[in-house]
Amino acid sequence: MNCPQVVKSGCREKVIELRRNNPCATQSWIGLHCGVSRQRVEQILFCGGLPTSHYRTKYVCANCRKVFSPTRSISMSKIFCCRRCHYEYYNPLTACEWCGKLFRDKGSSIVARANRNKHIFCGDKCNGAYMGKHYGFAAHPENIRRRA
Repeated sequence: MNCPQVVKSGCREKVIELRRNNPCATQSWIGLHCGVSRQRVEQILFCGGLPTSHYRTKYVCANCRKVFSPTRSISMSKIFCCRRCHYEYYNPLTACEWCGKLFRDKGSSIVARANRNKHIFCGDKCNGAYMGKHYGFAAHPENIRRRA
């Protein structure tokens, strides 16, 4: 990049000083305080060998423990690195008590059932099989009518 020297007197030094003192400051903020455009601030920083982008705080993903810088496109940007981690965190893998199959269910549903001492099943089929064995006629054969 060509580094033109035509700048307001003292502006180049002020831009460089502001970047060194405030690494979190954006180019727009620096330009506002120096009276130049954001693009000119970028040119001055590039020619001065300083970082053109402001410092971004690093976060650790709550699910995969990956270090990341948040982007605007992710709504849960300070907790999770991606939508997949958000989904996996709030929908943990659970084992069906009847068939043993692993499935994902909302964590709040699992906690609510555990608090009521309810069993966790992957679907209605396993739930029905469990209920039939423990509460149906198989559990109480004395209730089955016999033909005379």
